[in-house]
Amino acid sequence: MAGGALPVAAAGLLVAFAVCVAVACRPGRRGRWWRVLARLLWVVALLGVGYLTLVLTNPGVGGVNLVPFDTIQRQLRYQSLSMALFNILGNVLVLAPFGLLARPAFGWGWLRTTVLAFGLSTTIEILQAISGRSPDVDDILLNTVGASLAAVLAWLVFVIARWRQREDVSPPNASPPADWPDSVTDSMPGPRAPYGDILPTRPLPLADRR
Repeated sequence: MAGGALPVAAAGLLVAFAVCVAVACRPGRRGRWWRVLARLLWVVALLGVGYLTLVLTNPGVGGVNLVPFDTIQRQLRYQSLSMALFNILGNVLVLAPFGLLARPAFGWGWLRTTVLAFGLSTTIEILQAISGRSPDVDDILLNTVGASLAAVLAWLVFVIARWRQREDVSPPNASPPADWPDSVTDSMPGPRAPYGDILPTRPLPLADRR
């Protein structure tokens, strides 16, 4: 996949992050329409990935690479650092919206999202080979890493949102009324200690007990 996918993927990632935060902050029925929007954007992200990788990619460029990290090493060695990082980051981000929207749209966890992203990227590379383009195993690795990191980010967003919601619904420390007894001992006779306990009294002399 070309590094030209980087601007589109970055813009899609920002939109996906905003929707993820909106769904996480509105649990239950309040976030129903946001979850619908997340599912629609997930489908748009899926179609966008197909368009970027199967339509815009130039056929027959770079050859077939089945050796892991070989293309990454060649890019870092023979290209400028900025161009190499641009291409690598583009491959990392191309499936990031897919991974970020998986939890707010369908409730998928990290493992399921990572496995599906790996399968999707592998399918794309197979279709590229069939259509005469240049499949690359490094694309699969980078795409999967990007979707996996995005799934972790979505999990963190939901964890932080739930933590804040627990703080908002926790009851305040209400103080009892002034005339409310502190304990059962308040209704018992005898001198009081500073905190409401009854102070021990001396035993009465034998003459006073009669």
